[in-house]
Amino acid sequence: MSIASCGLGALDARLLTGPITKPICVTVSAAIQLSGLGRTTIYELMQNGTLSSVRIGAKRLIHLSSLEALLSAGNAKDDAT
Repeated sequence: MSIASCGLGALDARLLTGPITKPICVTVSAAIQLSGLGRTTIYELMQNGTLSSVRIGAKRLIHLSSLEALLSAGNAKDDAT
């Protein structure tokens, strides 16, 4: 993954000193792309507490660990059948 594909500007890119790591949180749009789920489903999962999220200002961020847990749990259920 290149720095440009992360959406980092030139100043931000100079601040990176180590390898790019996983983010703690992702936007709703990123969660949709990562999971393949629809926007309505993502918002329903946040509303019922399945996906952990935080609002900072006007931006809603989803904890990546909760998205990964949801998708892993789905795989475990699929594998059991």
